[in-house]
Amino acid sequence: MHAAIVARPPAPYMGGKRNLAARLCALIDATPHKSYIEPFVGMGGVFLRRSRRPSAEIINDLSGDVANLFRIVRRHYQPLVDELAFLPASRDEFERQLRLDPEALTDIERAVRFLYVQRLAFGGRVHGRTFGVRKEQSSRIQLGRLRAELKALSRRLEPVTIERLPYQDVIRRYDRAGALFYLDPPYDETAGYGVEFGRDQYVAMAALDSVQVVSTSWMSKAANASRMNGVSLIDMMKLPAIVASCAAIATYWS
Repeated sequence: MHAAIVARPPAPYMGGKRNLAARLCALIDATPHKSYIEPFVGMGGVFLRRSRRPSAEIINDLSGDVANLFRIVRRHYQPLVDELAFLPASRDEFERQLRLDPEALTDIERAVRFLYVQRLAFGGRVHGRTFGVRKEQSSRIQLGRLRAELKALSRRLEPVTIERLPYQDVIRRYDRAGALFYLDPPYDETAGYGVEFGRDQYVAMAALDSVQVVSTSWMSKAANASRMNGVSLIDMMKLPAIVASCAAIATYWS
């Protein structure tokens, strides 16, 4: 294991785990592994708060905006900051950016748009964003702070592989002895993520072998023989339907 460069998540995001990251990182660090994979990285709320890293790290998100942002920060963080310098933190500009079609923008323009609206969106929502005003704090679009944060993030991403694949493909590609997967899918029956993730996918995910299910309120450990070479940590909500789908797994409530 190596010391990891300290970097902040670039923007608020649904399910960002800010209040749980210390607990989750401790659990991850206590699990022996040679490679670390996050199939639902979001803004890296857990990934970027790890103080140590293995030699191989893979982050993935099916969102084109997320994958593009990390790729642009890694390669072009300074042009990204330069473009943001021209954008005031205003409701009119926020709504103008929302109206833009990200598919019609260059990669840098798309990253600028996503980072801008995500930093200013109320509650870190990805779908149904509204302009968020912090009445007793300064704007989240401050160039001095952004430049330092994105520079640190660019350095943190140097040894990292960035993917944009369905989570099943990520597991198939990177599963091997010593691999650790932390899966934090969109919570069931929760809006605002911008990516559909149905209950049937939870059921399929719960059927993964060699799995621990971890959450704010519950933890489960699978006792069956593993068809996976690595280990998966899965973060889910404690909902009756989800728990029922995991009935084959011995459950320990905290």
